[in-house]
Amino acid sequence: MKLSPSQVALLHFFKSSYSGNDQSQCVGVAPLASVGLDGVAVQDTKLEGGPVITLAPTAFRTFVGYAVRGCVR
Repeated sequence: MKLSPSQVALLHFFKSSYSGNDQSQCVGVAPLASVGLDGVAVQDTKLEGGPVITLAPTAFRTFVGYAVRGCVR
């Protein structure tokens, strides 16, 4: 799903508390409910205001599963 710039402006991104002090590989996540959609938006925290990808709930769960297992580098 594609978000308009005005929809992205309404999103409230947060970082995981597991990010630690070395925040060189963090992503911000925002629920899409605030813009009336199902799923989440993901953004590189170093590029605030940069590109955003949107994921359906099942795709986000898969993404998190890979990250937890250390498959995403």
